[in-house]
Amino acid sequence: MMRRQLLLAAALVVAGVVCGEPFSKMSGTYRYAPTEGEAEAVANAVEQAVVEMSRLLRPIARPRLRNVTRQWDEFTITISDSGVSFIRPELPDFKVELGGAAARWVGDDGKEYQASFAVTNKTSLVQTIKADDGGCTQIFTLDESGVVLTVKTAVNSPKLKAPLNYSRTYRKTE
Repeated sequence: MMRRQLLLAAALVVAGVVCGEPFSKMSGTYRYAPTEGEAEAVANAVEQAVVEMSRLLRPIARPRLRNVTRQWDEFTITISDSGVSFIRPELPDFKVELGGAAARWVGDDGKEYQASFAVTNKTSLVQTIKADDGGCTQIFTLDESGVVLTVKTAVNSPKLKAPLNYSRTYRKTE
């Protein structure tokens, strides 16, 4: 009986670390709210990535990378004991176990990928999206006010000499 109580207490502590502060605060609906110069910084990151490519690849890569770096206008993220739910308008809902195996993610381009969510350093949520030709890692971090969410993204591809890094800023609507 005592052992069962200790196991239950340990499970509750782990659930509190995963789904407690700041993750319970992170749940909500967010709208794109760019900081000054954010769009220019993303455009510059795309240009920096293509400048290192051959002249033949640049005209193909530039629009693809611009497409990859588009912001979400709005999304809802819900973090609970059972996992993470990520909802974007006009796309299938995404639900996955936090720290679990990757699941089917439909990208903004309509293509299917494998994606997962995990916790890092107890303050950020990390999404990993894998594609046949690379993928990306997105780190979601909520500010101390619990209103501003920063999503730092690193796009990886064997065709890129270095990851394409950029950030987007969102504001909680609720």
